[in-house]
Amino acid sequence: MSSKQNISKEKKTMDEKAKESYKKKLSSTGVSDIINVNRWWEKDESDNEDSDKKWKTLEHNGVIFPAKYEPHNVKILYKNTPITLNPEQEEIATFWAGIMENDLSLKETTQKNFLKEFKQVMGKEYENSKFSDFDFSPILTHIQKVREKNRNKTPEEKKAEKEKKQKIYDYYGFALVDGISEKISNYLVEPPGIFRGRGEHPLAGRLKKRIYPENCTLNLGEDNPVPKCSLDGHAWNDIVFNDEATWLAYYKENTEKGNTKYVFLASKSKFKGLNDKKKYEKARKLKDKINSIREDYNKQLTSDNEEKRQLGVATYLIDKLALRVGNEKNEDEADTVGCCSLRVEHIIFEENCKITLDFLGKDSMRYHNTVIVDQKIYDNLKRFVKGKKPENDLFDLINVKYFMILFIFNYCLGFKDE
Repeated sequence: MSSKQNISKEKKTMDEKAKESYKKKLSSTGVSDIINVNRWWEKDESDNEDSDKKWKTLEHNGVIFPAKYEPHNVKILYKNTPITLNPEQEEIATFWAGIMENDLSLKETTQKNFLKEFKQVMGKEYENSKFSDFDFSPILTHIQKVREKNRNKTPEEKKAEKEKKQKIYDYYGFALVDGISEKISNYLVEPPGIFRGRGEHPLAGRLKKRIYPENCTLNLGEDNPVPKCSLDGHAWNDIVFNDEATWLAYYKENTEKGNTKYVFLASKSKFKGLNDKKKYEKARKLKDKINSIREDYNKQLTSDNEEKRQLGVATYLIDKLALRVGNEKNEDEADTVGCCSLRVEHIIFEENCKITLDFLGKDSMRYHNTVIVDQKIYDNLKRFVKGKKPENDLFDLINVKYFMILFIFNYCLGFKDE
């Protein structure tokens, strides 16, 4: 055999090995581990940053819905007597049993809201029932047994489950935007269950009902294929072509408020990156003007106009304490606040220009801070609370929109320091 034939045979063997290695990698890791990152920040996107058109082609496989409920036929107790539930009743009872190990289930508001929902599916026979009449512990015991069984699965069973999840991710977890692959952040439709909320949320305990394709609208390229719906016998609510939007899909929650949930690309995507870039560029520009802004709000502290005084003090607190801006809340939302929605009850005055702020901030995280402020700030704050009740707004005359860029500036400043 000639040397050329040997080289050709060796090359063919190496090519076959490379292909086998690629196939092995694909089967073991999934598409997500071999797709290149869209390095949009290394490209010139200046022409696209301010354009209304966000993309030319958009293709994805829609969203995936939670699996159909499978009844377990475990009875609950009603006044110490076992009762049989139909699948709808059992599913809701199982939702409750699933949070019984959480402190949320002990709260009166949660129990009251859940009972109202549960009695609606239980029928007239139970319309005068109290929460204490029902005992869901048999289902909790069942959940604990299933949990233990899952923990004791064999390595083969766990591997099969992992591979199944990987296939779902590889199929639904990516979109093609102008021919470039991008990860999707939330392709899984939220499952039904008990609404928890954050902090002392007034709607905690209400039901989050099952979402179906009929609740869901997809955004796709005009000439791109419409994905098959993952639930047999169902169809998408609508298919739209909106190249000025960056969302891929949206659906309405089956709750009392009916919030709209959007499906977007992941945080490292071009859309999100360009949006963040524009936001931070605004903050960088503000850096050159921050001194004049501080001079301006200091002048407002002695203004004859009460609104301007409040504007000055609020700006000072956001600037110096990096407080979130805050906005108005509806009665059915958690009582979290920011600077502009502070109430008289959230501030305590001490000696020597010292104040203590105590309130629930974002995600119901407690903000408790004692600081020394300028004399003018201290005097104005005392002035703002005079004659007001604890539940009254501290800043009752100002609009929150003014403060958003200042908050972004403080965020970027903190990010830079890190």
